[in-house]
Amino acid sequence: MAFDNKLVEGFKQPKSIVFNGIFWYIFAIVLTLSVGMVPAIWFAWFIYLFFWLEKWPVQDVSQPRKGILLFLMLGLFSFLLYGLFGLFGTHFFNPDAGLWFVLFVWWLVVTSWQLETWPFKNTPQPRKGLSGLIITVLLTFLSYYIIVFLLRMNLLTARAYSWIFVSWLYSWDIVLGKWPA
Repeated sequence: MAFDNKLVEGFKQPKSIVFNGIFWYIFAIVLTLSVGMVPAIWFAWFIYLFFWLEKWPVQDVSQPRKGILLFLMLGLFSFLLYGLFGLFGTHFFNPDAGLWFVLFVWWLVVTSWQLETWPFKNTPQPRKGLSGLIITVLLTFLSYYIIVFLLRMNLLTARAYSWIFVSWLYSWDIVLGKWPA
């Protein structure tokens, strides 16, 4: 996506599902074998940068500079957040992170992919991106409060369920292209 390459552009379902699935399965194996587990924070910033910020401020830069700049921005955002992880009882290189983090990812996916950045869809950048970040953080802390203090769920159980829900949401969007909806 950083280099504007849509792997299955023009393919219809179910051909799109098959090729997406094969590519990502092979990519995940190669990545894991070559560098180990990729920190989950890259996924969260990827969602934010590509879907809430819409690649702003480099959306009009030509390739391959745009792709390189986007990777650098992802790295910068990740290292900025690296310093804050201790406050939430997790660690940057912990792939399943903490409940607050998985809820942050959940709300990023819901607001940017399923709701397609509604109600800020037509708001200009960077106000749209900032609005998305604010609403995502607020919903994250609200849902964390409900799960931990009102429902009194076990944190490990809540985290496991939340990751399953995140996986379903982004699989439905990326692999299935929201098909049949």
